[in-house]
Amino acid sequence: MKIRNGFVSNSSSSSFLVAFDNNAIPTTEQEMHKLLFGSTQDHPVTEYDYEASSMEMARKALYDLQKQKKPLTFDQVLEEIRSGYFEGCIGTWDYEKHSETGSKMYELEQQYREKYKTEKDWIHSGKHPDDSLCIEYRKLRDKLYDEVKKINDETARKIAQKFWDDTMDPIGWELERISKEVAEKFAQKVYVFSYSDNNGSFGCLMEHWGIFNRLNHVTISHH
Repeated sequence: MKIRNGFVSNSSSSSFLVAFDNNAIPTTEQEMHKLLFGSTQDHPVTEYDYEASSMEMARKALYDLQKQKKPLTFDQVLEEIRSGYFEGCIGTWDYEKHSETGSKMYELEQQYREKYKTEKDWIHSGKHPDDSLCIEYRKLRDKLYDEVKKINDETARKIAQKFWDDTMDPIGWELERISKEVAEKFAQKVYVFSYSDNNGSFGCLMEHWGIFNRLNHVTISHH
């Protein structure tokens, strides 16, 4: 999982894990349009002062679906979620403020300032790399990153498992009580879509408008 610990630019990209009914995976622009927009009627889609044709957006989604040779496995779903920022993902800054490890790092920062008579956090820069305060600080920083990664990995697994369970049982049956053949017939198939606002106004709409809101999906941000 990526750890956010610095400046983040305004540009972004996102991936979407999207579940389609096994017996209703779209094969035409009209079928995809109906899934995404609720009808086959083309209309303008606007967001952030950008505008695009809804049919054009459906056409792009269908193209990206058909490029994929087969649906994702659970392990691929989990890896995709872990690759970015997802709902419930914590950042190092927030965790540092409320964790025991972060408190110890703050104490070292104060000691460093007093020792070198500075108001700046040079302990971050490695200006005195052999100082015992800096050595201990680096150890705590690495420990904090490991703690954040462990928490986010566990959260990602819970999200992946919940999403996967929903795709395997889309109509709310208890799968252990029905045959494997029936379960496979109704189970949904998961595919991944990736869009970025670096690709202009159309890419921005595909990423930010909420094109998959009508479908069972998970959004992962890759700032």
